[in-house]
Amino acid sequence: LVTGAIGLGSILTSIAVVWISRRNQKSQSREKIAELRQAWIADLRENMSQFISIAYLVAVNGRQNKKYHLTDDANENYRALFYYRSKILLMLDTEKDYAKILKSLMQDVTSNVGKEDADSLK
Repeated sequence: LVTGAIGLGSILTSIAVVWISRRNQKSQSREKIAELRQAWIADLRENMSQFISIAYLVAVNGRQNKKYHLTDDANENYRALFYYRSKILLMLDTEKDYAKILKSLMQDVTSNVGKEDADSLK
């Protein structure tokens, strides 16, 4: 009888340890996912701010200098703009509506950024 009680106690203890371990593992997994998501958001924000900053710089310079689009500085900024656009697109889930909208908006910016028309990025 005592041996049976000890055995039953061991089994119940083992079950409790397994249950607690699985619960802790799930909690740690959720924390890691949240951490990775936060890093992804920070990276996306940084890339978006670079894209917007470069587009704004090109627009301002284009308004000040009608021939800006022919300069080496403009070519470097166009290259950087396309670099950040590509980086951002690779970070997005292409099936989501927000990704489609963002892709369209970035396409509008990159399509208009090299035009001679100083008002193309208003």
